[in-house]
Amino acid sequence: MKVLQQGFGCFSPDGLSGARPEVKGKGCMSFQITSEHIKLDSFLKAVNVVGSGGEAKLIIGEGHVRVNGAVELRRGRKLRPGDRVELDGHAFLVE
Repeated sequence: MKVLQQGFGCFSPDGLSGARPEVKGKGCMSFQITSEHIKLDSFLKAVNVVGSGGEAKLIIGEGHVRVNGAVELRRGRKLRPGDRVELDGHAFLVE
């Protein structure tokens, strides 16, 4: 998978199977899941902001990820449609 910068500073993963990324305004990307939930570490890998589960564990454990505005330290946190994930000034909306 590849990360491409698209208008207004949004990032969009390329070639994700089972998901449909969609740009939703400045610095935000919508990510449609095909199941009831997705774990936070898997989500970060799916949107291509980390390269491995180990990297996701580190970033989450250091408190760099926010879910719905609150710092999230659990890599197994289940994300559901409507949740908003923020990392390094980029926002992702789970749909």
